[in-house]
Order: sequence, then structure tokens, then C-alpha cells
Amino acid sequence: MKAGPYAPPKSEVRDVQPAPPGFRVRTKTLYSGMLLILIVVALFLRDMLLRGFAPPSAAVAAVLAVAIVTLPLRRILFRSSGPTPWWWDVLLYALVAAYVFGAILDNAILLFIGFVPVTIMTAVFLAALWWVEAKYPVRAYSSARAIIFVPRDVVG
Repeated sequence: MKAGPYAPPKSEVRDVQPAPPGFRVRTKTLYSGMLLILIVVALFLRDMLLRGFAPPSAAVAAVLAVAIVTLPLRRILFRSSGPTPWWWDVLLYALVAAYVFGAILDNAILLFIGFVPVTIMTAVFLAALWWVEAKYPVRAYSSARAIIFVPRDVVG
């Protein structure tokens, strides 16, 4: 009988663990610093943020917060490494641009709509990262646009 086209591998097959990133920044540290900076900025701009608070702007900010939090939060909770899709980056940059232009143009509503979703996103991601690292034996590292989950025993 003739053998099929498949030949077993000549070397031993083994699972390959992801290598820890070369330049490592703990994601919890990064998001903690970002949240601290956002809180300090909110204290300085509290009058302008309160002027921008109205039911329509709060509704828009809430919808944008849900839109920007949903996909990355699922990836954090499922410990899925990798970058976010391009549309998420565009949404984040648009919110940051709204916040910056609102501050430059002295437009309280634009500042509120840009600032609140980014602050909510940072706080939710930080809480999710603390929970995932406490519950599972992984550590989260940031590398450019991606969060990389590495087993604790690989990192040390």
C-alpha cells in the first residue's frame, strides 16, 4: 500500500510559549499613571467640565464610553494578546482630539465629550487588569498598541 502525502515531523513537537516582550511596561503601571494624570487634569478643568455637563452631552459621552470600552474589555477579560482594530484607534484618537480642541477653543461640551469617555475607559481597563492579574497566573504588558499577556512563571 502506498503511503499518503503526510509525513510526521522529524523533530519533537512542543508547545511554544510567547516570549516576553523586549521593552516591557506593566500595563497596570501605565494605566495607573494615566488615570492619575486624568484626575489631576479634571481637578484643574472642573469648572469647564461642569459647564459641559448637560443631558445631551452626558448621553453622547456615555454612548462613546460604551463603544470604546467594549471590545478591549472583552480582550482583557479573555486574556487575548494583540493589538486593537484600526477603528478603535481612530475612535480613541478622535476622542483625544475632541478633548484637546475643546480645551484650546474653550468649548466645554467638546471637552466633556472627549474627556469623560477616555477617563471611564482608563478606569475600567485598570480595574479589569487588576482583576485578571489577581485571578489568573498572568501578567499584562503593553507594547505599542497591544496588550500582551504572559504567564507569570515565564516573567518571573
